Amino acid sequence: MTERDLPEYLRPGLDLVFVGFNPGERSAQVRHYYAGRGNAFWPLLSAAGLVPEPLTYRDDARLPDFGIGLTDLVGRWSRSSAELSRAELAAGAAVLRETLRRYRPRVVAFNGKGAYEAFAGRRCRLGLQPERLGESLVFVLPSPSGRNGSLSRAEKLAWYRRLAAVVAAARETGRTDDTGAARRGASPPRRECAMAERLAAMQCVPCRRGEPTVTEEELAEYRPQVPDWEIVEVEGVRRLTRTFRFPDFRTALDFTVRVGEAAEQEGHHPAILTEWGRVGVSWWTHAIDGLHRNDFIMAAKTDRIYAERRQEGGAPP
Repeated sequence: MTERDLPEYLRPGLDLVFVGFNPGERSAQVRHYYAGRGNAFWPLLSAAGLVPEPLTYRDDARLPDFGIGLTDLVGRWSRSSAELSRAELAAGAAVLRETLRRYRPRVVAFNGKGAYEAFAGRRCRLGLQPERLGESLVFVLPSPSGRNGSLSRAEKLAWYRRLAAVVAAARETGRTDDTGAARRGASPPRRECAMAERLAAMQCVPCRRGEPTVTEEELAEYRPQVPDWEIVEVEGVRRLTRTFRFPDFRTALDFTVRVGEAAEQEGHHPAILTEWGRVGVSWWTHAIDGLHRNDFIMAAKTDRIYAERRQEGGAPP
């Protein structure tokens, strides 16, 4: 692996890891992250409340003490990310993916859409992403570079504050245990079970066209309560989806009917595909072309119906 021009500040149990594209010329010269003149990263960090005191690039080695790590997609410096080859980007993405899966931070924040698009191989929008990296939430920030004039300092700060809210929510919901071990596939902690039950007990409220979709903060709060559901984007619309398994068509059909009855009762309806031995369920809100709290409520209710069916012996354990 090519030697990195800046050290990585990573360790297990971090709340947040920032990922940059690659070091700029000045950062490589002074051996500190985000040292370029006009780079707003450090002022934004403290203004958003992600650290309790103002810091500068000379303090980058201190960030792990605040639960924050630093790394880059590509380790070598360049005057522009355009100078990086496709081979470098692919190699950097593979190494970064493995590194982040090993350290398991609660949230991974990419500084700039370009950095995440090069990593993920797809276009994205700012904010919380529909997919996770292992068990880590993924958030995309606007680039803090002074060259990024598309957003004002105030607009950039608003995104950093949204990130701070996501980190706080992820920490509060206890997405991982004290050792950072992933919970997917294991028995959910009591607190998450209790929160999921409360969500399943809620009732849907009428949602009218023009209402906002869920915020990044709400996504960070709701997603751990329905951990087996994926957020996918279809024609620009985010949906919650999950596939449920059954031993035959009859039990799959019975589950479909029960979910349909719950949907009728709440006045909120999913897309359902029933096949031999499996049922695919997708929740989203047509009126707003996206996700509403109602969708997470119905996902939790669907999980509860499936759990009840399992207790009856009509679904695989």
